[in-house]
Amino acid sequence: MISPYYINLQGKYGNRMEEYIGLVDLLSHMDRLGIWQTTATCIRTNARESNLCLLEDLKNTPGAKGRVIPAFLAEPHIYVSKGEMEHLEMCLRDCGPACIRLIPTKGGYRLKEMEQVLLRLEEYQPIILIDRKDMDTDANYDDLVFLAQRFPCLKFVVQRVFWSRMHYVFDAMQRAGNIYIDTGWLHTERGTEMLCEQFSPERVLFSLGLRSNNGAAIAGLCYADLSQKIKDAIAWDNFAALFDEKNQEILRTNRHSIPNKVANSYWNRYLEEKPIGTRIIDSHAHISPHIAGWFAPNNDIVEATPLFYQKMERLGMEKAIVSQPAAVYEDPRQPNTHLLECTREYADKISGYLSYIPFGSDLYTKEYMDKMFATGFFIGFKTMPGYNGIGLGDERYIPMFEYAKKHALPILLHTWGAKDIRSFAEVSARWPGVKIILGHSGGLEDGRQECHKVAQDPKYPDLYFEFCGSFFSTVSWKDSLKFIDYRRVLFGTDANLHDAAWELGRLLSEDIPDEQLDAILSGNAVNLFGLK
Repeated sequence: MISPYYINLQGKYGNRMEEYIGLVDLLSHMDRLGIWQTTATCIRTNARESNLCLLEDLKNTPGAKGRVIPAFLAEPHIYVSKGEMEHLEMCLRDCGPACIRLIPTKGGYRLKEMEQVLLRLEEYQPIILIDRKDMDTDANYDDLVFLAQRFPCLKFVVQRVFWSRMHYVFDAMQRAGNIYIDTGWLHTERGTEMLCEQFSPERVLFSLGLRSNNGAAIAGLCYADLSQKIKDAIAWDNFAALFDEKNQEILRTNRHSIPNKVANSYWNRYLEEKPIGTRIIDSHAHISPHIAGWFAPNNDIVEATPLFYQKMERLGMEKAIVSQPAAVYEDPRQPNTHLLECTREYADKISGYLSYIPFGSDLYTKEYMDKMFATGFFIGFKTMPGYNGIGLGDERYIPMFEYAKKHALPILLHTWGAKDIRSFAEVSARWPGVKIILGHSGGLEDGRQECHKVAQDPKYPDLYFEFCGSFFSTVSWKDSLKFIDYRRVLFGTDANLHDAAWELGRLLSEDIPDEQLDAILSGNAVNLFGLK
């Protein structure tokens, strides 16, 4: 069940590098998602200009008062700059409840350099917000622990954390009880639950993350295996509780529950945990041990399989097509066989990609591939050139392409960045008729932009674009569909690595017409894989 109140902790605007053009734009996006209260930071050339601009916007923007929690910018130099420290103190004193935002990487400083400023601000006990993107060095995580231990009365919130930095934040939270985390990018399976188990639920706070992710974080929290009381606390209460009683009361008085304005038929049914009214096929999933330092509560594929199936049932998924990434690290025949055996009980719901590893291409004889595809479980190939360390144009991929072409089997590729998209598109042109799915659609910002280009190039008619893991791009899928024909887009979750509820919510909270969503969620996969 969806929580009645939310506070979004991730609201930055003010220059062309930020996601929101201005405060009005930020509030409009909150209205669209049904969130009343949000923090806001204005980003200008320096802290003083930023904070003056924010104060002016709070004063002149209709409806901002009581709804916007200012997060004032602070920088190390301000304690020696004439009037700047006094101005920030005035902001905290007169504009409560208020926060401080630190941007060390963008500002060109290390976090520990904030010590002298925080000494002056300590009496105001501000909540300190730090985006993971703005502290992306090992030293800054050490500095975070130093500051948290140096100022035990202050609260530090690390934002937009995802799996590759999770170990840094876990370590920091274990060392200092006044370090908190927000849920804006907790796209990992059971990520929120794991935080609540490892720490206390009170140290987990809600945030939306990137604008282009829309309501993913709302969906992730809605479907988390937590009591409604804990989910409601994460959505609103935990952040409010960081303030003193006076400011808590201000926040409580100003909170409201508002309906969202998402423009499709499925989003609200999804939030009510009801069948959304259309078929859902997950074209990119895994049932596997987790790899590469992934923080995960369950690494046993035998135990993970029924849990995966239960999540499918809860989300109303008709089918998932899965692979076993462990094939990258060992004789690929064993993970392929293990995947087949573990999913027999769920054959009506789960199909597979045969993992193809080019450095073992001699293993992929016609007899072996005939045997595996004769099971009826495998309905395509999956390969990961970036992980394999062998470019897709290498001759060792030829057995896969020849077999896929002869038997009309799609190939799912892991892609990351523009270089992958360009090179894979060129290989696709050399194998006409072989349907290639670009997993993650390039993942990064430049990868998505390159997808826009190849999608419009008639040289590459056999390319398809898959949804999951594409949340690094600031371009929403609604806007990507201006460049990519929706009939070439497939929905995927990257589960059980990613949280399927989070990924599905990211799509369903887009303003995409039902007809296009139907195709992306299932219709395109039905046609591509020859499903019923």
